[in-house]
Amino acid sequence: MIEKILNLIPEKEIINFLKEKGYIVKEKKKQIEHAQKAREERSKKIKEKIENFLKENPNISVNKIAKELGINWRTVKKYKEELQKKVNA
Repeated sequence: MIEKILNLIPEKEIINFLKEKGYIVKEKKKQIEHAQKAREERSKKIKEKIENFLKENPNISVNKIAKELGINWRTVKKYKEELQKKVNA
């Protein structure tokens, strides 16, 4: 019965109602938080892998690490510099 009623109401009106009540905003916020957490976890894992590469072979090139991990060399360079700053601090 609810489905029949909802089919009579234009989708745009339903969306606007849900936005007014804050339901869509809350869901979007959860999606954003989940995506941020996933990015942070991925970054953490990549940093750990780069750190392991550097421990095993301190002279390994940024390009070699990038190729082995399948990521952009700029990402490797950025994380490598972060790790060096951390060690030197």
